[in-house]
Amino acid sequence: MIAISNESQRKILLLLAEGDKNQSEIAEKLNLTPSTIVSHTKRLERLGIIDEVHVVTGPFDIIGKVHIPLTRMALLSLKEEVGWHHRG
Repeated sequence: MIAISNESQRKILLLLAEGDKNQSEIAEKLNLTPSTIVSHTKRLERLGIIDEVHVVTGPFDIIGKVHIPLTRMALLSLKEEVGWHHRG
């Protein structure tokens, strides 16, 4: 089991429990800068907790999205364990 002590990283994980998001969406919802989100998501990706995927939205448009390869049920139980509820 990996312990995530950084509150922002825990909030990112809980936000991703709601569905895939791009880094700008995460930054906006958590009121953090995009560069801060990139730093946190890169760390979570190195730990093997999240993955970044690239979604092709048009012939010249690719959007990077991050998602968490855990079941929604596992994340819901994490929400209850840490007692954090996103107020989006």
